[in-house]
Amino acid sequence: MIRNSIEQKGKLHRRKSHSVPDETNTGSAGCISRLISHMEKIDSKIFLARMEAGCGAQLTYKAGSAEKLKGGYAVMKLVFIIGDAAVGKMTVGQELMSMTKLRLFHNHMTIEPVIEIFGRYDGKTIAEMRDLIFRNFAASENEGMIFTMMMDFDMPSEWEYLEHIKGIFEPYGTEFYYVELIAPQEIRLKRNVSENRLKHKASKRDIESSNQRLINDDRNHRCVSYEGEITFDNYLRIENSDMAPVDAARLIKETFHL
Repeated sequence: MIRNSIEQKGKLHRRKSHSVPDETNTGSAGCISRLISHMEKIDSKIFLARMEAGCGAQLTYKAGSAEKLKGGYAVMKLVFIIGDAAVGKMTVGQELMSMTKLRLFHNHMTIEPVIEIFGRYDGKTIAEMRDLIFRNFAASENEGMIFTMMMDFDMPSEWEYLEHIKGIFEPYGTEFYYVELIAPQEIRLKRNVSENRLKHKASKRDIESSNQRLINDDRNHRCVSYEGEITFDNYLRIENSDMAPVDAARLIKETFHL
C-alpha cells in the first residue's frame, strides 16, 4: 500500500471542473431539460418539487443560499465518507447523523445481511441491494444520506462506481460532498476491535482474520488519495488519528453547513 503524506487536519479543497460548460444546460431551463427524461422512473411529486427549486438552489448554494426550497423540500444532500478499513467511517457517520437530518447508510448495512443469508460475501447481490436503496431514497422526502465506502484510488472501476451512485441522485438536484478520513495502520488496527465496530459488523468478530484482512488490504490497495488527486468540489480531508468521532462529525457539519 502506498501511503502519501498526511495533510493538516480538516483542510477543505474546493476545485472547479476544467471542462467548458454547455451554455444550453445552465440555469433552471437547462436543468429541467437534463432531468425530464427521468420523469417516468421516479416519484413525480418529489421530483417536480426538487426540480423546480433544486436546480437554482444548487447553482446558488456555493454563494451561501438557504437550503429550504419551494414546497417545503430541502435540496437532497449526499455525503460520501471515504477511507481505509477501520478508519472510523461508520462511527463518524453515526455522529454526523445525530447532529443533522441526514440518514446513515454505511457499507456493512448490506454486506452483513448478505453474508448471513448466503453464508459468504456476494458482491452482485450487495450492489443490487444498494442500488435499490439509493433509487428509493433519492425519490423520498428525506433530506439526505451519508454513505460510507472504501475506495481503491488506483482502480478505475471504483471511480466509476462513485459516478454511478451520483447518477442515481443527480436527477433530483442533489448536492454532493466528499469526506476522506485518514489514519495510519497501527491506529486502525486498534479501532478494528472497538465495541461499536464489532456490534454492527459481525463479519469482523473473528479478530485474527479481520486484522490480517486489513493488513492485506493495505498491501494490495491504495485507499488513501494522493495530494491533489481528488478534484471534486466540496471535498474535505481529515487526519483523524487523534480526533474524536464527534469532533470529526462537527467539522464536517460546520464546513459544509449541513
